[in-house]
Amino acid sequence: MGRVLEKVTDKISDVMTPVSAKLMSVQFIAAISETMQAVMPIILIGSFGCLVAYLDVGPWQSIVTGVPYLVDICGKLQLITLGLFSLYVVIILTYIYASKLNMKESVACIPIAAAVFMMVTPCDWNGVPVEWLGTSGLFSALMIGAMVPRLMQLMIRKKICIRMPNVVPKFVEDSFKILIPGLILLAFSGVLDTILEHSSLGCLHSIIYSVIQTPVSNIGLSLGGHIIICILAATIMWCGLHAGTIGNLVTPLLIAASAENLAAYTADQEIPNIITQEFFNLTLPGMAGCLLIPAVLMAFVCRSKQLKSVGRLAVIPAVFGIGEPVLFGAPVMLNPLLYLPMILSIIVNQVLTYTAIVTGLIGRSTGVVLPWTTPPVLYPLLANSTPVRAAVLNVVIILIDIIIWLPFVKAYDRNTVLKEMEAEK
Repeated sequence: MGRVLEKVTDKISDVMTPVSAKLMSVQFIAAISETMQAVMPIILIGSFGCLVAYLDVGPWQSIVTGVPYLVDICGKLQLITLGLFSLYVVIILTYIYASKLNMKESVACIPIAAAVFMMVTPCDWNGVPVEWLGTSGLFSALMIGAMVPRLMQLMIRKKICIRMPNVVPKFVEDSFKILIPGLILLAFSGVLDTILEHSSLGCLHSIIYSVIQTPVSNIGLSLGGHIIICILAATIMWCGLHAGTIGNLVTPLLIAASAENLAAYTADQEIPNIITQEFFNLTLPGMAGCLLIPAVLMAFVCRSKQLKSVGRLAVIPAVFGIGEPVLFGAPVMLNPLLYLPMILSIIVNQVLTYTAIVTGLIGRSTGVVLPWTTPPVLYPLLANSTPVRAAVLNVVIILIDIIIWLPFVKAYDRNTVLKEMEAEK
């Protein structure tokens, strides 16, 4: 049996490690990951404003409505953060991706990309509608943030630009160097927008949203698709690599789904999405791999001195979503006995939570995105439309996970105790 487990372990590691390394080497994927990390403060600030204004727990609403203009201020806070989310993404992604391409003009690319994004956005002298500046324009922002630096780099390499003497300061040289490429991109964007505007297609954003963003969301935000992503992320982490290598692929979809829920919640409309960033956090105590559970069991159930010490050190970080101490300390990494409960707990948690939402046992998430370090139970209390019931479900999930993990952790504990006794002899 031991040899079989070792062979399975080696096979999983041999397959997943190169996949992870390949994904990590793709500059655009790395740029998206860094961009999402950079815009996270904006998401949290906007969510905090909505949490203050619309949290319906106890007497909170009477307190909030009793403060003059507080709800209006929070509404504007949501507008300038989540309402302009895609605009922030295109600006930051352009700079990060251009930097990864080693472009000297990385800063100068930013206004061109922002201008191209606005050029294909329906607007006039009377104002700019925010419909496509929020999460609905996310995929447009990602595509423009990728294409503008690439195309500008290509044109500069082909010398389709103004060359300046070496004595000219760098910022002046960069401004003139991107002048012609920027003019070409903006002119093309203007022509494209005019053609689409006078057709039945509407605008570039609506095409991308209908053809790309909606189908991808339907797959990535389906129960099966989300379970597969979470299993892959946990497997990558089990191999000793960062789970975000896989998880970051679906992060834009989760954030967009959360923003849609938040918009519906604040407008007192039906909340549309089940799987969101909050669903992800609710179903994974200790984040990817549910590593809070083995940390708790090792701290309070195991007899092995090694595992008990690791558990006591790891349990507090795991409560706040930091699983590395138990991942590398136990180790859970490349441990065939602990891989199966990791995958089983992910599947059970997500199927159970999805079923509870569909059947109405708990409500859908409000779209309020909290820091990923927010502890379990507290997270659903602050981010679910039925906070108490969602918190109770979170407790039930943790108890079920303990039942799933317990026999595997006990088996590993027994083996570790035997090794410790042999070492003492």
